[in-house]
Amino acid sequence: MSKETAEIIQGAVILVPFLVLVVGASKVLAAFTNARFNQSLTPLIPVIGGTLRSDGIHGVMTGTYRGKEVGVQATTGTRSLQFPGHSEQKRNLFTIEINEVGGAGDWRFAHGTEALFGRNHWHLRADDEGVKERLDSHSVIAAIEGMGNIPVIHYSASQKRLTYIEDIAPSLAPSPERFQSQLDLLEHLAKINEQVSAAGLSSPAL
Repeated sequence: MSKETAEIIQGAVILVPFLVLVVGASKVLAAFTNARFNQSLTPLIPVIGGTLRSDGIHGVMTGTYRGKEVGVQATTGTRSLQFPGHSEQKRNLFTIEINEVGGAGDWRFAHGTEALFGRNHWHLRADDEGVKERLDSHSVIAAIEGMGNIPVIHYSASQKRLTYIEDIAPSLAPSPERFQSQLDLLEHLAKINEQVSAAGLSSPAL
């Protein structure tokens, strides 16, 4: 046996057990993460009559709330540029999506600065200035501030999707009561969005 062959065999003898150990550790970690997601999200299932699955990276629920299709995703240790603060900060993001929400243009509510040296505050960005003005007239920011925490909320007209994202670290999921409050806010915003997006529609006061 040549020296090169012996070295290859020796390397394989070392590498194979190492790979087995890595794969085994990954499976244990995924199982542990799934257990955490299941424990955290299971109390929320009755709120949307939903189903739950976990893949070791995300906890995902689907269901309905007051006739609207709802999707939920929980992630842990995620880096996100959507929130103020250091972009490398790891966050536990809790995302709610409501589908089939009518609207004329994309918009986004976020808390942060709009200029390099500006102060943090709530601001609305919208593709359509008319939609922006009508959303502003409904005091939507006041409703969002009432949630206490600082979520990011955005709407995609092409997907007809309203999305709510909140960093809830160190938790993986909110309480059922908090979850229902988040859904109520989204339902409220969905109704306003459908109203103000109709051209020339006079929006009723809240």
